[in-house]
Amino acid sequence: MALQDENANAKVEALMQGRPTPDKPYSVAAVKTLADQASAAVDKIAGAEIPLPEWEPESGAGGKLVDPETKEPMPLPGEVYLPVAVLSEAIRAVDTDGDFEKYLFDPAELTDDGQLKLAASKLKMASGDKALATALMGPQGGSDADKADKPGPPGKPEDMSEDDAALAENM
Repeated sequence: MALQDENANAKVEALMQGRPTPDKPYSVAAVKTLADQASAAVDKIAGAEIPLPEWEPESGAGGKLVDPETKEPMPLPGEVYLPVAVLSEAIRAVDTDGDFEKYLFDPAELTDDGQLKLAASKLKMASGDKALATALMGPQGGSDADKADKPGPPGKPEDMSEDDAALAENM
């Protein structure tokens, strides 16, 4: 159990290290829009309300995300970036056939308000896709033992043993 916690913490740290820092400060409105849409997408895909960490801008932010001391642009807050990055990776993981490519975005490229708004709109579209919700909420992967228990697709006639070929001819 402790190993799983350490692994989860390491993944969170790796995601947080990937947070982009914008050239110009993000607007509070664009960050709030992305945060709200990520929360709505998670709720809609899961089919139940799942509380995500709330993000509220610090008072006196003046409409932009800037470090109050250095006046430098701040990266996306973790409460916003983590759910967005996890959603993006989850969609990428289930998009094996390219069916959900239109919802994909790279969280590392969220470097300006336009990219935040684009990601928010992709999450909004994704939250209405029932096939995506089914893929995200369904079982993922599976062990080799699980796959061994399930019969594979029917083989080609040239792949059959002589006994199987004789049985097939007599059917």
